[in-house]
Amino acid sequence: MLSDPDGINPKFSPGDFIKAEISNFRLTIFNRWGQQLYTTTEQSEGWDGRMNGEDMPTGVYVYVLSFTTQRGNTVQQKGTVTLVR
Repeated sequence: MLSDPDGINPKFSPGDFIKAEISNFRLTIFNRWGQQLYTTTEQSEGWDGRMNGEDMPTGVYVYVLSFTTQRGNTVQQKGTVTLVR
C-alpha cells in the first residue's frame, strides 16, 4: 500500500478496511532499522508519514497490525508501506 501525505492517500490506515467488530486494535510503524515511529490503538487513526511532527523521508516502512475478532481470535499482520512524497 502506498501512503502519499501530500496527495491521494494522506494517511496509512488499514483499520479503515476492517468492517467487523473488533477489539484490542494496534497499529505500529517502524523504519528499516527497527525504530518505532508511530503507534495507535484507535482503529480510525492512521500514520501520516511523520514522527513527532517531522516528515519522514520517502521509503519503505514496516507495519504491524493486530486486533481481536468478535470470536476471540487474535489476528496479526505484518507488511510494508511505501511512503511517497
